[in-house]
Amino acid sequence: GGLTVLFVGSEFRRKGLGVLIPAIGEKIKLIVVGRGEYLKHYRKLVTECGVEDRVEFTGHIKDDVRQYYAAADVVVLPSLREAFGMTVLEGMACGLPVVVSPVAGAAGLVRDGKNGLLAGTVDELKTALEYLRDDAVRRKMGEEARKTAESCSWDRITGDYEDLFTELVSSRGTHRQ
Repeated sequence: GGLTVLFVGSEFRRKGLGVLIPAIGEKIKLIVVGRGEYLKHYRKLVTECGVEDRVEFTGHIKDDVRQYYAAADVVVLPSLREAFGMTVLEGMACGLPVVVSPVAGAAGLVRDGKNGLLAGTVDELKTALEYLRDDAVRRKMGEEARKTAESCSWDRITGDYEDLFTELVSSRGTHRQ
């Protein structure tokens, strides 16, 4: 009945770690991978929230973070602002459901309730994490998340951009008359 939540990134403030820590409930473990600013502040927040035994700060991982994705049940990125957030796509590629704030660029990949959940406030995150404690829900969302990631391969994205640029160049020529 436990849940392991993975947060990967630097710039803890911008990426919403301060919103995630208070959302950590009973039987939920949070692994924070990355080196962020104001680490003392976040450690203090962990203590204030009474979750010292459920939050692990790994620091910056030089080698391979895949072991942390493998240990996780869900990837969470509750960013306050974020252009994309590659950790969301990486989590999906690992077959994990994701929880993303609606303002993160990667929120465009999330079909709420299908391959992940959209949540940006402490209360929304608590609700999302509680919902994802259900193994069957996580498994189904994880399968859909994996399908989403497979549709975002570098080859496919590159091809989409090439098509877009070709279309733009072609239409530009018709406007010069």
